[in-house]
This record gives sequence, structure tokens and C-alpha cells, in this order.
Amino acid sequence: MTDDRSLERAARSFIEAGPTQAPEAAVEAALLRIQTTSQERDWFPWRLPPMLTPTRLVALGVVGAAVLAVAAALSGIGGPAPAPLPTASTPPPSPMANGLPAGGSILVEHLGNAIDGSDMPTDDYHPDWRRLYVMDPAEMTGAAAVEFLPDQPIGGKTAADISSDGRRVVFQDWTPKPRLYEANLDGTGFRELPVECDCELLYPDYDPTGTKVVYVRVDGASWLEILDLSTGRTQRLEPTLGGIDEIPEQPAWSPDGRTIAFSRLTWPDSEEPVVGTVHYGDVPPSAGEVWLYDVAAGGMTRLPIPSELLPGDVQWSPDSATLLFAAGPASTTGSVANMPENHIYRISADGSGQDLLPGWSSPSYLPDGSRILYQHNELFSMRPDGTDIRLLDQDGMDLSDLPQGFVYIAHWIPPTE
Repeated sequence: MTDDRSLERAARSFIEAGPTQAPEAAVEAALLRIQTTSQERDWFPWRLPPMLTPTRLVALGVVGAAVLAVAAALSGIGGPAPAPLPTASTPPPSPMANGLPAGGSILVEHLGNAIDGSDMPTDDYHPDWRRLYVMDPAEMTGAAAVEFLPDQPIGGKTAADISSDGRRVVFQDWTPKPRLYEANLDGTGFRELPVECDCELLYPDYDPTGTKVVYVRVDGASWLEILDLSTGRTQRLEPTLGGIDEIPEQPAWSPDGRTIAFSRLTWPDSEEPVVGTVHYGDVPPSAGEVWLYDVAAGGMTRLPIPSELLPGDVQWSPDSATLLFAAGPASTTGSVANMPENHIYRISADGSGQDLLPGWSSPSYLPDGSRILYQHNELFSMRPDGTDIRLLDQDGMDLSDLPQGFVYIAHWIPPTE
């Protein structure tokens, strides 16, 4: 199967992919889980098959629940149903056809050539050009995208998180020893966070109050650390301490403030990361896991997710009862060949239930829990049970190709007064 999502590999290996035919979008992504033969992926930049037409999207919304039920029954990993979600099974009517509230926007983590095509013509994928863009969910085009803080900081931006009030963003740069930064989403207040060390600082994430940030520190060993934004004091979370071969990734602070979820991937000794825990190449990780850290008690619990799924990019539901994760997190393995099939799953925080959902990357709940935003070449939204799938912009652009670069991760910015 042509693997043209892994654009960084093409920057180093100009191999021409032969003709192939991959399965179609979200329904087939669920059906793939039923199949017993996994797909091999070669060393090419990777992207998904052509997008669904509006007609297929309507049909998909009708059959989505049945597909998920069959997938859960036959995949052998379903287990009991997850705890009830905080929202009704049918959310209230949305003012927008894409299912999203009016007035919101989307911050996308982007790599490669500029999303507006201005870096063309070139045959170079420029995988180490890392930028953030703000996009209107009703106009998902490069011409309408606005780059956030161009050239600040030098080295690029990645691994972002939006504060719960929708006013600030925290992120890391793309350098051998990344630092952490914060800014207001209106472009003001840009600053480096005051963590002094000759080390790597990765994957910042706000607490629910926006007064603290949890992040990864790699300094001989690796661990999660909390920075108090008002005092500058830091706290090492001792139970998360590990070696540089078991780095915690993408911590996500639960909305109730009680728990921090994070993932770990195990890589072969010969496979070195590019920046942080992001890898290129054609050798996948051998195992993965998701852990929950109890902020008050300091205890750790591992979720019963099969290690071969290589879970990551964990995100919480608004009631802190349910988590989403990606099998093969695009944030760190999006440019690695020979990965298992990429899918999105939902699991209860108590470890019960594990449901397969449509899509392959960037799953996250809206703040009210009514829908999930995710990536599948373009950005889609769906109900928490995987039905009522809607393309954000019927006339929007493909977000995964050389001329306009690649978007793997997207963050919802709620409307602000």
C-alpha cells in the first residue's frame, strides 16, 4: 500500500510509488479492523485515499452505527460498552452544516510547505518546517488560513494546546532542545516559559484553570513536570520517571483536574527520534501504552489497551469519564512506514469498553461533548458514537499533500466574547 503520509521519508528518499488502490475513508477504516490481514506500508510519504463525496457521507451517517457494532464484535478488542457519555445521543441542532458551533475556529499543527501553496514550485517536502495556522471550519482553504505568529520563535512551532477559555495557546519549538512558549490567540503576549535547563521540554498541556502547564522533560532521564505559571515553580511527578527509552508523551490534563493521561511508545534501540519523540524512517515502535496519573494521590494506572495498537494522542471527554486515542499517533509516528493500521478508539477512564470509531488522526471532543473533531485527509466531525459524520467544508482543500503541506493534528478554538 502506498504510504504517502510519511512525507519526511520522501524528503530523504525519492522513490516513486507504483499504482495501488486503498480502501475508502471512514466506513472502510472501520471495516479494515475486521480483516485479519494487516496492510504493509512502504517508505513513501503517506496520505489516505480520496475523500468521501457528500452522498457517501450521508450514507455513512446511516450505516456508521452498524459498522461500529460489527467491528467491535469481530475485532476481539471491544469488551463492554464504555460508560455513558455526558451528552444526549442526539445533540441539539447546530447552526452550522458541519456540526460545529458558529463562531469557533481551528488551530492546526502543520508541517511542510506553506498551506497556501506559496512555497511552490518545489520537489522538497520540507518536513522540518513546522507552523501553526488558524482556519475557519466553514472555509478550509489555504487562501483563508492565517499563520499564527510567523517566525516566532525561530525554529518553528508544534505540539500545541489551547486553554479552556479559548484565549491562549502553549506550544514547543522544533529544535534539538525544544523550549516551551505561550501566547494569546490574538497574537499578543508571546513569551518563553521560564523553565531553565540544558534539556528537552516537550508536549505542554494546560490544566483546566489555565494556571499550570504539564509537560515532558528529558534530561538524562525523562518525566512529567508541572509549571505553575504564576510563581514559576516546577514539580517533578516522580511516578512518571523513566529512562530516555521510555519517554512519556503528549500529557493530557483531565477537565476535572484530577488526572493526567499520557502515552509511551517503545522503539528499537537503533531508532533515534528527530525532535522530541517524533520519528522518521521505516521501523515502527514495538509496543505502546497509556497511563493515568492521579494528581492528588500520585498513583499511576495503566489502561488495558492492547500494546500492539501503539496508542497515543490521548484526549479527554468534557466530563473526564472517557478518553479518545489514536492507534499509531500521527503526532509522533505519522512519518514511519510499516505501521499497523491507523484508527481512532474511545475507552472509558476506568478501563472498561473500547470502541472503534471512524477516522485515523487527531480525535478530540468539542467542549460540550456533542461531537468529535478528527482528521482523515480533510477535517471531519462526528457524534461521540461515530455516526453523523460531516465534512467541515465541502469545498475545502486536501490537507495532506506536497504543495500545501500536511495537517495531522487539529485543535478546536471555542467562540469567545
